[in-house]
Amino acid sequence: PSCCIHVGNISPAGCPVILQVPVINLTGSSLVSNGGVVRLEGPVVLNNNIRLNSGGGNTNFFNTLNSAPNTSYSASLTVGTGNLNFSGDVGSRNPLGNLSIVNAQNVLANGSINVANLQQLAGSGSTNLQGFVSTTDLAGVDINTNGNITTNRIVTGTDSGDAGQVRLNSGG
Repeated sequence: PSCCIHVGNISPAGCPVILQVPVINLTGSSLVSNGGVVRLEGPVVLNNNIRLNSGGGNTNFFNTLNSAPNTSYSASLTVGTGNLNFSGDVGSRNPLGNLSIVNAQNVLANGSINVANLQQLAGSGSTNLQGFVSTTDLAGVDINTNGNITTNRIVTGTDSGDAGQVRLNSGG
């Protein structure tokens, strides 16, 4: 349909990846820009677990990021020396499974995040989670960065009432 684009695997050689459509359905398992900027300007729907690697280019989700209906696909994001920005909510309509930020310089999430678990394995700058963060897995939230960590509100727990963990490790 003319309302959306279905995108499989993407791997340009150092060029930017810019998708500007009303709905971006990511059906492939990888999006690699090899140093180019990644700009996803429409709402993004994961139709598969995805590994995104910008190779050091900034990565921007300008709208929402959700899993496909009745699924909980995961996203692994490697940004390296680039910044990672979420302008819209993550998982607000259909929660993601694991949202894993392998590394990024700075991370900014303006909206809410609703996932099974949220982890940032490494960061060289600040991590700023401005919206409500909700996780449903015992792994909860695990943020590791050399800079400052700022959060608004974090709620963790499972359907059976068990509390999830919150680990915030700032080297700055």
